[in-house]
Amino acid sequence: MLDTKVVIDEIRSKLNGEAAHDMAILQKYSQKYAESPDGALIIQEIGKIYLDNYADAGHVFSENISDELMQGLEDELRRIGNLAATGKTSEAIEGIEVLIKVAQEALQEQQEDSEFYSFETPVEHLIFTQLCPHKEDAMILPLLYDKLYYMYGSLLFEAGELAKSKAAFEAALRFNPVKVAAYFELGELAKLDNDLEELARLTKKAWEYSFLRMQLARCYRNYAHIALKQRKTRLAAALIKLSQDYQPSVIAERMRQSLQRMDPKAQQLARLSSLKNLLASEDIELGPHMAVYEALLQLAAATRNNDPELSLSGFELAYELTHYKPILDDIASLKARIAKSKDEAT
Repeated sequence: MLDTKVVIDEIRSKLNGEAAHDMAILQKYSQKYAESPDGALIIQEIGKIYLDNYADAGHVFSENISDELMQGLEDELRRIGNLAATGKTSEAIEGIEVLIKVAQEALQEQQEDSEFYSFETPVEHLIFTQLCPHKEDAMILPLLYDKLYYMYGSLLFEAGELAKSKAAFEAALRFNPVKVAAYFELGELAKLDNDLEELARLTKKAWEYSFLRMQLARCYRNYAHIALKQRKTRLAAALIKLSQDYQPSVIAERMRQSLQRMDPKAQQLARLSSLKNLLASEDIELGPHMAVYEALLQLAAATRNNDPELSLSGFELAYELTHYKPILDDIASLKARIAKSKDEAT
């Protein structure tokens, strides 16, 4: 089990007070612990460091939330996550509803016209500041309200309480308008209602803020779902292939097999067509949102001189997202520089 204090102390030891350098350090550790079973608290602590010191927009709101209350809320959120993971959905829902009540009470004394946000990772906050209109005095919450409501929505979905689930996911987006996962879950609800127009709208929003290949892959799977429903088989074939290019998945393969039964020639026609023009005709973008790509590349480039290994990981992430070949020159240059430094050290 991870020792949160040891990890956070390690992270703080690598910070030097320069915003660009420190933001990249925080992003590196966010990615490192994002998939760790015990990494939730570390990610939250990283977010606090980032928001306390380097946020370009917003002020950290903490006056009405004591350290003791914060710790209690975090511990309870982790307990609820464990309940959900072991299939105790009803108990998890009861626990999270109590936690939401406490979290809401912490905001009651604030001005009604104030804006409050929370972000699970620094890169989400960076994307928000660049792409979303907001007040200059918007406040960033130390508790992950977006995660809280997202977990609540997921539990309600599992319990079959779909209307309440939708409201919870929408609440998560009010606190974090760039939370891609919430758009995807609302999209699943739209699928159940066979509301293809709403699914397309939600998928467009998810695409706008996607910064991982797996997110883009799911966007194109959603678009492929719509195309299959509309029997636009050539478009569906192109979208399924595009999704598989970003991240192979069992779901996309099943969609491909379904399409093969529906129209055996569709995949051949899609390969012969102009992919970009085909997608443009349906108002579907090819590749990631350039503003997101540029934000990631800025983080990667910021540490090129001071921390080549960190810079390398950033450029590799940017390349993986876009496959933009000029980035390979940066990657090769940094790899050579790092290798030379290691040889000199020995």
